[in-house]
Amino acid sequence: MIHAISQGALLGLLLSVLIGPVFFMLIKTAMNDGLREAYFLEAGIITSDISCIVLSYLGMVRILEDPENRKIATLAGGILLMVYGIVTIFSRKKNGMTVVQEKKKKGSSLFLKGYFFNITNPSVIFFWVGTVGLTLSEFRGSSTLTFVHFASTIAVVFLFDLLKIYLAEKISRRATEKTLSLITRAAGVGILLFGLVLLAGYFDLI
Repeated sequence: MIHAISQGALLGLLLSVLIGPVFFMLIKTAMNDGLREAYFLEAGIITSDISCIVLSYLGMVRILEDPENRKIATLAGGILLMVYGIVTIFSRKKNGMTVVQEKKKKGSSLFLKGYFFNITNPSVIFFWVGTVGLTLSEFRGSSTLTFVHFASTIAVVFLFDLLKIYLAEKISRRATEKTLSLITRAAGVGILLFGLVLLAGYFDLI
């Protein structure tokens, strides 16, 4: 049991220091919109990770064994990330009453935004499919140990993401509007680059 917890926590720690499109999205939201909105987004992201783990455990690995399915997932994910990245680069932060109204709307929609943004990234799906397969093999198919392992992983990732959000929001209070705009565009470029990497992977699969 302790082995499963420690291994899961280590995996969560490794995931927390990796920089991916979700990282840029979280930082951008925390700095531009605030803690509340970023927490909603994070809840959706974590829920999508849990969904991927559960679906992988229930047999998603069989679906993605088909090369054609992998191609479709990679192409769709790459295009989605590129589109979001481009929109982020050219978006302009609104101020005044518009921001207040926008935040009220985002409170009920950011969860879904985080969920679908994360789960439509094929690299996330492929990662969890592979990780679940390895974990089941290591723990000889034990459902209990597998659950404990991934519960530890998700808990560590969640706590570190909350810390990132908190720090990003604190920094944003001292940053000028021009600085925030540059950070937002940098986040968009990062997401766009991840989309391009996925598309490059798609052409390798052809």
